[in-house]
Order: sequence, then structure tokens, then C-alpha cells
Amino acid sequence: MQRARGSLKLPHRAGVDLGGLTEASKYACDAHIKDSSDSAQGRVTVPSGHKLLYKIVTFISLKIFTALIKDIAEQEIPRFPTDEDLLSSVIAVDGIPVIDSSRKVFCFCFVDFGSPADAEKALRLLNGRHLDSKHIFRTFKLSSLDNYSKINDEFVPPPEPEFQETGDYQSWLLDKHCNDQFVMFHDRMTSVMWNTKTGAQPCIERDHWAEQYVAWSPKGSFLATVHQQGVALWGGEYWKKIQRFEHSGVQLLDFSPCEKYIVTCNNEIVDDRDNPRAIIIWDIRTGAKLRCFQKAGKEFSWPVFKWSHDDKYVARPGDDYIAIYETPSMKTLVKGEKKTILVEGLRDASFSWSPTVRHLAFWVPEKDPHPARVALLEIPSKQIVRSKNLFNIEHATMHWHENGYYLCVKVDSKSKKGKEFSSFEIFRVKEKSIPVDTLETNEPVYAFSWEPNGHRFVVIHGHQKNSLNVTVYTMKGRQSGIDQVTRLFIIYEVLIELRPFRTVVWSPKGSRFVLANLYGANRSLEFWDADSATRLNQGEHYLASRVEWDPTGRYVATYVSAWSEPTEHGYYLWTSQGRLLHRVPVPKLCQFAWRPRPKDDLSPEELKLVEKKAREWASRFDKEDREIEGKVTENERKWRRAQLAQWRTALAKVEAAKTALRESWGRVEPPPQVTQDWIEIEDEDEELLERKVFA
Repeated sequence: MQRARGSLKLPHRAGVDLGGLTEASKYACDAHIKDSSDSAQGRVTVPSGHKLLYKIVTFISLKIFTALIKDIAEQEIPRFPTDEDLLSSVIAVDGIPVIDSSRKVFCFCFVDFGSPADAEKALRLLNGRHLDSKHIFRTFKLSSLDNYSKINDEFVPPPEPEFQETGDYQSWLLDKHCNDQFVMFHDRMTSVMWNTKTGAQPCIERDHWAEQYVAWSPKGSFLATVHQQGVALWGGEYWKKIQRFEHSGVQLLDFSPCEKYIVTCNNEIVDDRDNPRAIIIWDIRTGAKLRCFQKAGKEFSWPVFKWSHDDKYVARPGDDYIAIYETPSMKTLVKGEKKTILVEGLRDASFSWSPTVRHLAFWVPEKDPHPARVALLEIPSKQIVRSKNLFNIEHATMHWHENGYYLCVKVDSKSKKGKEFSSFEIFRVKEKSIPVDTLETNEPVYAFSWEPNGHRFVVIHGHQKNSLNVTVYTMKGRQSGIDQVTRLFIIYEVLIELRPFRTVVWSPKGSRFVLANLYGANRSLEFWDADSATRLNQGEHYLASRVEWDPTGRYVATYVSAWSEPTEHGYYLWTSQGRLLHRVPVPKLCQFAWRPRPKDDLSPEELKLVEKKAREWASRFDKEDREIEGKVTENERKWRRAQLAQWRTALAKVEAAKTALRESWGRVEPPPQVTQDWIEIEDEDEELLERKVFA
């Protein structure tokens, strides 16, 4: 393979020796720099008709350097690089393509910059940059060549780093009683609590552990604390610091689904186009900064970057395009000459990944003469596997099923008279040819939610905002041997004017859901069983802000956040049947979040075995629960008896002091007589009270 060489110095004339190439190739690479006394850059001119060369020249230049010039051997080089230049301002650029019939010749050049800062900038911008799918620039400093001459011929193994024990990130899953954890961020305190049978028990509490807020990773392995200087990750049995990411003024963060990467964002930073710092993608294991991006616009939806289910790809929307990056290199996914997916009219939040396969769903609005369109794109081939045109559409929202079975596109439209209504386009992604079902409601839709691990969904709809309907549908309705969307039941009577439910939250295990009204002062809940279509219970939580199911589907927490309400801060804990267990006031409570559990890897056969032995294990678990309650009851009795003894001792001291005072005044009165009957009645009342409390 032939290579060309040369030396360039800005802003003077410079060039590359293209010896060994054909005359046609030399002419194709002919370019000139016009001297300019008032410009440090000069101007690049290229003969007409050489588009590839123009791309090469403008790409390499990047407003810093360079142009290719014919026959440097015939020109007089102003001076040879000095030792100082070699160490600071000279870099080598390899991988420069040259127009040639064989297409096997590559060039490299040495670039001598006017300052070390320009050399550093070019080194950073050019190294690893793709010109196309086959040509990648590689840059390095000439000073690095000098380092090779200093290598000792005798191999010296590097020192082994000291092993740092971080603990088991999933040790909390080994709890004997299978209790779950939750975190509270309140009044400068961060508390991780165990949710036990008898109430919340502290796991760890730290003052000023976080400054802004906290967040769990998707599988619950890490707890992220957000500070002014950046983000810290904590985990393991002893809650040691696992990693930290320095990003001044960070406001937002987002984990990848497999917990390999984390994205931090400070959208208020004054960004440098050549050195962006607003959005940073990090490697969690090493703490390395993978790539930085410029800040999003003034109005954007978070997360800006959206991850594939396996963390292999991450996508970001742009003006009429989607850019997809491959991890861990963070290079743009290239197919042919296209680095991005051109989607005319693409909006910020109008695409999402499937949670189980590498399918990217997006929609584009209408633009004459083209209708609106929903499409499923397969990555990395970038092939459209299914699409459907939509008409008379104002907006669309996509909802993926948790297991990737279905994709529901909620379409909001307006009639000619201005009446709003919604419909659904449901893609059966797992079936052959991906059939699409259409469901018309003819009413505005306020909430939609898929049943986890099931085939049902709930829709809240209606024309009057204070009197809405709730309808439950199934995707497994049979008609002529084909699965179709079928309505199971509709709820009218519970949605009267005083109870306008606009939030629905399914249990993580399916079958049950909670309807909630989180607006106004009268904030109420209703617990429903979808299998029997019955209301299990109802309750109220004044000024409740959020509804959170625990990951096992056994408990529901509602809490009042100080970020949204000035008073009544704290949380209520309910059973899945709607029975209120605890009312816990927490001053200045800002966040309440259950710790997620990783998905189980049990096979269908193993799941059937668990269901078969459920009754056998349930009797053992009930026995353990009774033992725990018995211990708590006995401890509570001992504590109350000790408190009663202290009260009687204090009362006796007071009576003795009163008697002594009366004697000093010369008035002696007999002490009050306590009869045995009164003592027996007291014991009976105490025992009766204990039975009522602990029954």
C-alpha cells in the first residue's frame, strides 16, 4: 500500500506530496490556499467537479486547518519543525482517502499548527471521525513517537490495583422475610426503609446524603444522589459509594435499562459548540465519560436519549432526523452513506423503543400531500417492518406493552365543529405480519394503561371532565377464531361529579388496579379487581400527590410531596385489597419511591411449580408472620407495663411531696385509699385494651 507524506503549517501555504499516484489522481487532489494578510485561516478553493475532495477538505479543516496542495516537493518549506513543535503543535492525520481507480490508496499527512491549543483541538475533533462507512480518521501527536523510543526492552508488569470490595449489589433480595425497601427524601435527610409486616423499619439514614433528589436504577442495584457538583451512585450491603460522575449543575439523570450507562443533563449551562458539556453519557462500571452533547432546546421532553432494551443502541431526535449511536463507542450507526434516519416532521417525543426487541417506533404528522404515519423500524438494518397512514390527526402518543406484545398509538383528533375525540391503533407486534386493530371511542381519552404480564388495558374517557367513564378491554376477545379487541366491562356509577378519577395504576403483577383522583382537595382512591370486575375497597388521602405500587404487588403507597403541597406531608400504606395499614407523617417529605426488583428468570415450568406449591409455602409463611406478630405483641406489652410502673412511681412521689407539704403547714390529711377492687378493674381494662389492639 502506498502512502503520501508532507508537512503543513498554518496560515502559510502547505501541502502533501502525492507522489506515486496517477496524474488524474494528482489533478483530482489539486487545491489551493489563497494567502490572506488579515485572516489566520485562509480560504480553501477546490476545482469544480470534485465533490468528494471538497468533502474531504472541508471535513478535515473544521475551521482549524488545512488544504491539500499538489507537489510539495517542488515548493520550499518555510522551516522544519523544531523539537518544541514536535512536542506541542504537530499531529499526524491518517486515513485520508484519495480518488483513484484502485480505491486502495490512503494518505496521511503531518499538520504543523500555529499553537498547541489548535493542535489539541484538532486532535480531539478528528480522531475516530467517520468520513463514510469505510474511512475513519486517526490522529496522534508526533511526540507520542518519541515515547516509543523510550520503551525499555525488558518487560516490567504494571502494578496490580488494589481490589476494592463494593459488596453484593443485590444483597437486599436475600432478606429472610422477602421484605421490600423504599427511599424517602425529606428535610435534608435521605432514609432507606424496610417495609416489614409490622411497619417501616430503618435500613440506613444519612443527613445531607443528597442535595436535590434521589433516584433508583431500573433493577434496584444503585441509588443515585444528585448534588450541585454531579451524581453519586451507592449500593451494596453497606451502602458504599460505587461511582461518581462530575457534572456541575446537573439537573436531570437517566439510567439505561441494563444499568450499564447513565445520562446526566444540565440544560442551563453555557455550552461550547466545540466542547459540549450539557448532556454527558457515562459508563457506570468504569466511570468513563463516553461522549458529550450540546444542550437540548428550551422545550424538550426528558429523557432526550432513549435506550434500546439491551443497552446496545441509544437514539436522540433532531430536526427531521433520528441519530442512533452504538455503545460503547458512541459512534453514529452508519448504513451506506447515511449517518442518521431522515424523518421529515419528526417531533421531540414522537419515537420510542420496544422493551424487548430492537424495534424503534415513531410517528410523523401530516404534511400536504402526505398523511400522518406510524412506523416500526428495525435496528440496525433500518428497515421498516410495519407502517400505517393516519388521517385527521392532531397528536399521537405511543404506549408499549411491558413485554413488547403490543404497541398502542393513541390518536387525538378534532371534528370539523371542533369537537375533540380519540382513537387507538394497536399493533400486535408478536404476530405474523404485525396486524393492526383500530378502536374508536368518539370521546377524549384522559388515561391509558396496559396490564403488566397480561393482555388487558384500561381507558379513562368522557366528554365531561368531572364525570368520566372507565372501560376495561382485552386483546384476547375471540371472534371467528381470531383475537380481537373486546370490551370486558365499563364503570359508570363510581365516577360521579365528586369523584372524577383521571389516574389509573396497575399492580406490577396484573389483575388489580387503582383508580385515583389526584386533583383538588377531595383526593380519593378505588381498588378494583379486573378478574371479577368488582370494586374491592375505596379510601381517601387528603392532598395526595402520587400513587406507588410496590414491586411485588402486595402494597400501595400514597404520599403528599412538599414539592407540590405546603402541608400534610407524609404517606399512607394500603394493602392490595384497599385496607389502610399505616398513616405516617413525615415532615417536608419530597420523594417516596419503592426499590425496583429485577425481573425473574424463571421458566414457565418453574412458574407452574411455584403456583403448585403456593399453598404449602403459604402455611409456612403465615406461621412465621404469626410468630413475628406475637413477638411484637409481647414486646409492646412489656413496654406498656414499664410505662405504667414509671407513672405509678412518679404519682407516688407527687403524693409523698404533697403530704410533706401539708405536714409543714400543720394540716395532716390521710392519703387516698386505693382499693383492691379498683386495681382488679384496672387490670381487666388493660387486658381488654390489649385484646382490641392486637386482635
